[in-house]
Amino acid sequence: MSFNLATSFENPAKRTRKAAVPQRRPDLQLRTGRRDLGRIATSLRNLGVHRGDKVAIQLPNVPHFCSLTSASSRPARSWCAKPAAARAGITYRLKDSDSRLLITFETSADEAVKGAAEIEGLSTYVVNLPGNEQRPVDTKSFDELYGADDTGDIEPTDADDTAVIIYTSGTTSKPERAELTHHQLYVNCTANGQLFRFRDEDVSMSVLPMFHVFGLSSVLNVAVRFGGTLVLVPGFHAQTVVDELARRRCTIFAGVPTMYRALLQADTDGRDLSALRVGYPATRPSPVR
Repeated sequence: MSFNLATSFENPAKRTRKAAVPQRRPDLQLRTGRRDLGRIATSLRNLGVHRGDKVAIQLPNVPHFCSLTSASSRPARSWCAKPAAARAGITYRLKDSDSRLLITFETSADEAVKGAAEIEGLSTYVVNLPGNEQRPVDTKSFDELYGADDTGDIEPTDADDTAVIIYTSGTTSKPERAELTHHQLYVNCTANGQLFRFRDEDVSMSVLPMFHVFGLSSVLNVAVRFGGTLVLVPGFHAQTVVDELARRRCTIFAGVPTMYRALLQADTDGRDLSALRVGYPATRPSPVR
């Protein structure tokens, strides 16, 4: 059966809004409209990325991550890596996945380039914060991927084709590939959204790393699937999270138990959190107060 995750996201994505809350850089914005996603997808095709090829994404919670996972699923599949991954880990994953392209962040670019140097013919693109144009030698700016015209084409794929590869942490052995299909990702985000009655007026905070499956499938994909607003926080700091929950009038928050424990100790005086209607944890039960 022909099925592509990008197709099922097409209409809701027109309504999805992404509000970036990067640490120290509240001015970070990204072109996230449907046309810009199409431009990235066309650029990937022009670079020779087609069905079955892999695009490596090594980014923190920034809007570019959202755009890439949506755009890359049109012509190919992607795999996600921890931004702080060491050189050897990057090299291993690039070789194991046979990636055609690496997209990394400015703060992890130096180590990523060292890891990518062992892969012949691999191109590396770097996402920079506004005002910073510095990149390692022989890398390209992510903004170049906006240069192509949106053709509107979405590569035909089967429901059981791999859409995203998530690697295990490799604590006890080498990291293992966990391949998630277009159908699995669609069913997972649809079920989660229905469980919490996600509406297009909801504002969901994404502080869990999107290179993990919970942050990717149960937070990012749910917001895109149902056309809500996604507030991106690149790293967890309890007081920052509380402040942004109030300021952005967030209605949905997802976290792990350690986050909830830290949030219980944060200062909430003068902060209106009445908009928050759902808080759901990953892994084990969370504290109650």
